[in-house]
Amino acid sequence: MNHFLRRTLPLASLALLLGACASGGELPLEARLARPPKLATGFAVNTHNGLVTAQARFADDHVRVFDVDLIERHGVIPIALRLGLKGETAQNEIVYVDPGKMDLRLYLEDGTALAAADPATIAGDDEELLAALEKFALKAGNLKLEDQAKDVFVYFRLPKPADFAVDGPRLDHRVGRLTRALALDRSLLTFRIDRPSTAPLVFFLGIGRV
Repeated sequence: MNHFLRRTLPLASLALLLGACASGGELPLEARLARPPKLATGFAVNTHNGLVTAQARFADDHVRVFDVDLIERHGVIPIALRLGLKGETAQNEIVYVDPGKMDLRLYLEDGTALAAADPATIAGDDEELLAALEKFALKAGNLKLEDQAKDVFVYFRLPKPADFAVDGPRLDHRVGRLTRALALDRSLLTFRIDRPSTAPLVFFLGIGRV
């Protein structure tokens, strides 16, 4: 049984659930969650694809940066992302990124997929929060050389914030009678960068800590 489960189904009960569904159809929700997560781990927090380098971190101190706990107050996980260009021809290359076209996804440790959220959607009528989110957000533009690149933020909204309890870099995800403790630094960030006349650059990044 997976060590992330705080409350697990008795083995006999799980066997009955699996047997009842063996003839076809989807497993009951609790039986599916009782199985180990399929999400792969071990992805590097620093990687490169072609001449683009990428680093991803969870900012433990994001409350200081934004003057609000984005996870607890808004159900949003901020991830610090650094993108840059490296290589002999990097200074002669132009790589344009647009966060709206990068298909950014954050996969939590139990496989929950989070889509990126734009600052305006997060802040609503809070103009002060909107200004802070936009100030540090990843923006459309040409990438700089690696030694000139800085951390910017991408934001991911939890699907049902009430189902998650926050404890620093840990989230407790409650589904039905089950609770899983998820470490944010065991999440997976995926995105792509489209380039003219070439295949998209696809990235799979583990999450470090800032």
